[in-house]
Parts: sequence; C-alpha cells; structure tokens
Amino acid sequence: MDSQSRSIREFYITNKPILLPNSRFRHYRLKTKKGFIKISKTIRKPEDLQKLCIKYLPEAVYQTNSYWVGNKGQLGKRKGRHPIFIGSSYVMDFDGEEESNENNIQKAIQFWKDKGCHHIIRVKTGRGYHIHCLDWLESNSVIRQIADPIKREFAYLKLMRQLAKTMLKAGIKFDVPISCDTRRLIRCPGCAYVKNNEIQTIIKIVPLDKFTLVPTKLGEEGRLSISMPSDDKSQSEMMTSQHALRGHWCMPTEQGSHLSPLK
Repeated sequence: MDSQSRSIREFYITNKPILLPNSRFRHYRLKTKKGFIKISKTIRKPEDLQKLCIKYLPEAVYQTNSYWVGNKGQLGKRKGRHPIFIGSSYVMDFDGEEESNENNIQKAIQFWKDKGCHHIIRVKTGRGYHIHCLDWLESNSVIRQIADPIKREFAYLKLMRQLAKTMLKAGIKFDVPISCDTRRLIRCPGCAYVKNNEIQTIIKIVPLDKFTLVPTKLGEEGRLSISMPSDDKSQSEMMTSQHALRGHWCMPTEQGSHLSPLK
C-alpha cells in the first residue's frame, strides 16, 4: 500500500462521511485510481459509506443532488430499466475566490429565505461552495404529485431553469449548468478530496453566514419528511434525513454533528 492509500485509509478509519438528507434515495460514486465505482448498496447511515471508503480508498466521493428509487447502478439513461425519479434538492455551485463569492452566496441564501425555505445547507468544496436548498418545492404539490417520473423530472428541470433566470436577473452569479441538472454528481461532505498523491481538502458543512452564526453543541439528529406521490406505491415511503433539522444548519466536528438555529 502506497503513502496515498495509507493516508486515505487512516482518514476514513477515524472520520465518517456526512450524509445529506435522503441519503438512501441518492446515488453514490467513488472516484479511485482505476476509475469510478458505482455504489449499488443503499446508503442509510454514515457507517455504510465509511466502510466502502475504507475498502476502495477513493480520491473523491460523489452523490446525486436528486432522489431515486430502483436500479442504483444506472442513472444516465431515461429509457429502459432506469431508476424512478422522486425529486431533487436545488444545489447552487459557486466557484472562485471566497471574498468575491460571499456576496453572491448571501444573496442566494436570502433569495431562498424570502421564498419561505428553511432547509438550507452550505458546503465548502475546496474551490468554492455548494448551497443546498432542500425544501424549495415543499409548497408546490402540483409538480411533486406528477405520476409519471420522467414527466416529473422534466417539470423539475423546467422550474429549476426558470428560477436560475430569476436569480441571474437579480445579480446572483453561479454555475447554472451544474445547478439545473437533476443527474449531476456533487461532492459528498465529510469526505477527503485527494490530488497529487495527498489529501488536498476535506469537504465540509459550514455555517450559512460564517460571520455571525456560532455552532452550539446540541448533539442531536433531526428528520426531514417529504411527501411522495400517493399513486405510486414504490414512492410512498417517506424520505428521512440523518443530518437535517427544520430551521437548522449542521456542522460536523470530531464530537459529532452540532446544530445551530438559522437567523
């Protein structure tokens, strides 16, 4: 085992990945020296992903921003035996220098708050940030209850693009192609990103406003439930989260997930 593999193994022996809400409905991919590994196993808890990272020693770990049931190994095609699209969070990608991005990020967070959204998570990716809005469609029951999963997915995409245009007009600059993509793979929090044979950064969940919010040690896990279309039995199971609580952001530490109320 080379030095890079040892470093990755030691990291995951002592650190668990942080699962975003609805992990068991997400697809996961591990980037290794030999290429990408598709995870067919359902990821229900951090230990599930941790064991796979210790086994395969990935240089990076990715997850989907959308939720699916069935056929974990396939995602790209919309024909034949493909997974059933349930829904998606709205993920905004901000690349570039932190100082120039902060104004855009705060505008984006306020945009979602003004729409009544509370489940917002900010992830530091190394090169920039991802803003996850988890409840952006909570009040739109029409789209969520479309019975056909392909039509539902295209309805999501259409609304994503409409919202992107609105935000761009409001002066919020972000990577639109990544944000308006239900099949996009994004980096998983709590995981290492390896480059040039060494761990470059750890993907972290951070406060929405790093200048004012201070984490408190509550040490509890919350749950998020999202209703499924009632006419599809395969989608009737409620989504649950392990690291989200309404009106809270979470920041992982060595002691566990710390929660602090949003301001």
